Amino acid sequence: MISRTGLTALGETKLARDAQTPRLARATVTAWIGRSHPVRDVLLLVASEMVTNAVRHADTGCWVLVQLFQGIDFLRLTVTDPGSALSAPHLIPTQEQLSDEAEGGRGLTIVAELSRGRWGSHLLLPSMHRAVWCDVDAERHAPLHAFPTAPGQAEFA
Repeated sequence: MISRTGLTALGETKLARDAQTPRLARATVTAWIGRSHPVRDVLLLVASEMVTNAVRHADTGCWVLVQLFQGIDFLRLTVTDPGSALSAPHLIPTQEQLSDEAEGGRGLTIVAELSRGRWGSHLLLPSMHRAVWCDVDAERHAPLHAFPTAPGQAEFA
């Protein structure tokens, strides 16, 4: 189905908001695009980061809505949650502010890099639900900046 924005809906699912939600979101995105899609790994990573943020930071509600759309040369992933009264998604801390040992805080920085800066969030009125979206190139491209990787880890290409 083509939406008012000219995007074709590839899938939509509402998942329970719990520790299993990121894994279920990755499985769902794979079901929508298939295992051989050229940017499947990128989509799975951004889905995991965005859904994890929704699970961790939404104040209320027990659900997360995951949607995937196809544009002319990109895929748009949108994650909607019940929202947070205290904050909006933002890119802090920066890579420079994080220590190598930090176990969190890189999620939206990764999303921003892999989407080439094409991401954002907005409140849905009157519900005050929060939607976070990103656009990923439909074909494989290198990210804008290389992230440092530990020995033996694959880099994004």
